[in-house]
Amino acid sequence: MTTANGFRGKVWKFGDDINTDLVIPNFAVLMTLDEQLQHCFSANRPGWVDEVQPGDVLIAGRNFGVGSARNIGAVFHALGISGVVADSFNGLGLRNCINSGLPSLPCAGVLDLFAEGDVAQADWAEGVVENVTTGATAQGSPVPPALQDIVRAGGVENVLRSLDVVPGGARNVPPPRRFAKFSWVRTQQAGFFRHAVKVGDELAAGQTLGQLVDFFGRTVEAVTAPDKGQVLFMVVSPAIARNGLICGIGVEAA
Repeated sequence: MTTANGFRGKVWKFGDDINTDLVIPNFAVLMTLDEQLQHCFSANRPGWVDEVQPGDVLIAGRNFGVGSARNIGAVFHALGISGVVADSFNGLGLRNCINSGLPSLPCAGVLDLFAEGDVAQADWAEGVVENVTTGATAQGSPVPPALQDIVRAGGVENVLRSLDVVPGGARNVPPPRRFAKFSWVRTQQAGFFRHAVKVGDELAAGQTLGQLVDFFGRTVEAVTAPDKGQVLFMVVSPAIARNGLICGIGVEAA
């Protein structure tokens, strides 16, 4: 089942490198969603779709969702899976699940935390995963608020419908946060950037975003927020050229 900030349910365990071909085999790519459901994990766990129940949770190892852009999130969502926790996600696989409205949480070591059939509870706002059966816990990576909002809205398509970008009404969608402008933050010097904030953080004007350092780790520039707002994206490459882009900040109307 889903909760205010996460999900809880009976555990099904899968290993490392669970790829999109296992979820939607090649021969099922052009089938309808209802038909695709019958073939989910047919190669590695035949009959699993007949055993899984609405509200169950997937626990997996490293690199979950590696492969192609097949809509694995839609399949899991249609099967009633309440959430996925994995040691790590392939980036495409993670966003595929989020965009389909499926709560997903990276948490290193989570595969060893559970036996199949245990009950898992995950708080994706705090990143905490608990084995309710044994009481053991692990600290994962909190899901950024913007991604939480997509899931709560029922997926990215529902968000687009709520904004009238895609025709048709959307149900149970929270009001979208609208920004009056965007601030693109750039450096004055070249160097290596050390972040002090992350995507989703709320900022005060003048708050430190991070330090730009030279080859010897000496600070050459302290980068600060020009406006009050929310961090929408961060450049992850540490090497930054002069006038290099650091992050984007969404600024609400005064």
